[in-house]
Amino acid sequence: MGRRKISIFGSTGSIGCNTVKLLLQQGGSSNYSVQVLTGGKNVKVLADQAIKLKAKTAVTAHDEKLNELRFYLKDSEINVAAGKKALIDSSHIKSDWTMSAIIGAAGIEVGLNSAKHGGVLALANKETLVCAGNLLKEIALKNSTIIIPVDSEHSAIFQCLRGEKEDAIESITLTASGGPFRDWPLEKLKYVEAGDAAKHPNWSMGKKISIDSASMFNKGLEVIEASSLFALSKDKIKVLIHPQSIVHGFISFKDGSSIAQMSSPDMLTAIGFSLNYPNRHHIKVDRINLSKVHITKNNKRIHNQKSFLKVAFIMFDSLNLIADTSINIFSFIVALSIIVFIHEYGHYIVGKWCGIKAETFSIGFGPVIFSRIDRFGTKWQIAALPLGGFVKFIRDDESINFDKENREDVFVQTRSFDTAPLLARALTVVAGPIANFILSFLILISFLLINGLPSNNVILSHVKDHPFTANPLLTNDEIISINGYEIFWLRQN
Repeated sequence: MGRRKISIFGSTGSIGCNTVKLLLQQGGSSNYSVQVLTGGKNVKVLADQAIKLKAKTAVTAHDEKLNELRFYLKDSEINVAAGKKALIDSSHIKSDWTMSAIIGAAGIEVGLNSAKHGGVLALANKETLVCAGNLLKEIALKNSTIIIPVDSEHSAIFQCLRGEKEDAIESITLTASGGPFRDWPLEKLKYVEAGDAAKHPNWSMGKKISIDSASMFNKGLEVIEASSLFALSKDKIKVLIHPQSIVHGFISFKDGSSIAQMSSPDMLTAIGFSLNYPNRHHIKVDRINLSKVHITKNNKRIHNQKSFLKVAFIMFDSLNLIADTSINIFSFIVALSIIVFIHEYGHYIVGKWCGIKAETFSIGFGPVIFSRIDRFGTKWQIAALPLGGFVKFIRDDESINFDKENREDVFVQTRSFDTAPLLARALTVVAGPIANFILSFLILISFLLINGLPSNNVILSHVKDHPFTANPLLTNDEIISINGYEIFWLRQN
């Protein structure tokens, strides 16, 4: 068996550096064939990582850093590239295991592309799940890719779920340290500076994630991420303050039992789990001391921080509403586009039969987003506003003037709308509504063939040992409610 192909996107960040550290602990280039390493402006670190891991390609996201990266790697055979396009292109390089650790929305496209490779996608970028969770899971399912979260809390839930059935879950709980201000009195918070927020008491993380953690905003994103990743409704996701960051998450089951995952606050544990999955290898991290573990801590400041979680739950509901609304709008647009197409195609095909040339066939109005011209010279197009359509025949626009007395263009005389016989023009005009009528008729026939003719007969059957058996319906009885819901339309005479 050959060396496992590895790619790390965001290798110079906190997660990326820990991933490189772990790879070196577990044999480095002897066990792994590193395909891609990408980083930001810290190209010295990127180059050093690439040399140690003998990477094939090193990419910096910043074009202006290309020459500097080339300088550091001038004595190596490592391919060098820079810029957003190079970053995206490198995400198409196939790997068996990919770490997606680019911060923010910049990592979404990389994560989606990496999910197409199969193997394992170690996901440390929250935005990919928050913004494109359904799409990511669809791509992963299609390509047999296993998504393993690298956030310590989601990794904990993932581990606790192994071997368990989803329908047995009562709730999941994500723990939160409370951040650097968990013990601060409210009156002191007005003196907070960015440097204070970046000093997390337990975790060694990048500045952005540390700031988000200080406000609990990061935990809000994790709630949405957990919902998307584990397909859970918000009422099944809880957050518990646990200052020691030893218990990272736990699951409560319907039978009253709970399973928790515990480890020291070191990202090597979650990264190692995703790298070695489904096995577990030795990792150099501190071991926990259960005698020092305390699950909760009462603090008024902590309760004030929960307001940020409320914002997350509002976002949660808003995202679901937007998703549902988007599906409804999309379905409406698709249905309307089909109706419009059939309607306009009726005009088009009858006009063609009558020898009238169509100049443009359009679905929608406004700016054109797609078009092509067929061999008959008709332009077929889709426009930005899908709220109708039109077929434009040659010379059917009254604003186009020409000399009817002296025209010499026989093609225009015989193929234009305004020179066609009255009957041909009339048939072309009514063909659209007729086409929609035919469509409606075909849909009705299809429905009847599938479901059969409607019946007014009410078929009643008795359920054994049901109270209804002892008190059946009699003539002139009226059903007024079912399961407590008033019924106005169902009567039995």
